[in-house]
Formats: sequence, C-alpha cells, structure tokens
Amino acid sequence: MTIQDFQLFVENGDMLIENSHISLIRLLHINGEVAINQSTLTSPADITDTTRSILTVEDGDFKAENLKLEGKHGISNYDGSIDISLHPKTKTDIHIDASQNNLGIDLPTYSNPQATNYLYISTLDGELNIQ
Repeated sequence: MTIQDFQLFVENGDMLIENSHISLIRLLHINGEVAINQSTLTSPADITDTTRSILTVEDGDFKAENLKLEGKHGISNYDGSIDISLHPKTKTDIHIDASQNNLGIDLPTYSNPQATNYLYISTLDGELNIQ
C-alpha cells in the first residue's frame, strides 16, 4: 500500500502498519503501541532542510522491523521504549542523531554525518535500541 502526505492522530489503541510505503508528514499516537514492519517512510518533497517528518508516540512503545527511511525524519517517544531494526539499504546512507532520557547514547557504527537521509530519535522515559 502507498499513502501520500500522511497525517494522523490516534488516541487509545495499538497501531500496526505493514508492507507499506508512506510519505509521512505527521503521526501522533497517544496511549498505545505502534509497530511499523517491512515498510518505507519517505519525507514529503516539500520538506525543507530545517524540518522533517514527525512520528510521536506518547505512553506506549514504538517498534519497527526492517524499516526503510528516505529523507529527514524525527521519531520521539514519551513514557515508552523505541526498538528499531533498519533496512540494510538505509544503513548505508543514514545520519542518526539520538538521545535517551535527555542523555547522549552510543550510535550504531553505520551512522554517517554526510548521509543523504537523516533520523533524529529520542525517548524521554524508556529504552532506545537501534540496529
């Protein structure tokens, strides 16, 4: 499934996205788990150098398996953990800026400051795992 310029607000419940290609503008999920598996997130063409697509989870965990990222993305979680397994192609061209509980973390060795794709990821009260 392909979705263009995706904006969604979800409250109370779990969300599962699989085998999809999403041009993500904003996703806000309150009180539930979010899982994105075997999917691609693309930031819309009109996103500038200073902004990025935004995925926010409040009071729940965020999990992603084999996640492919294209463009600039921000993933934040308040009161929950983040566990992401990136697609092999994403690992070859991604810069990751991450913080956990407002502290710095060790980044994966494949993070490249000169990469085309960018991921800002943070969790305020939970564990952060990026593979």
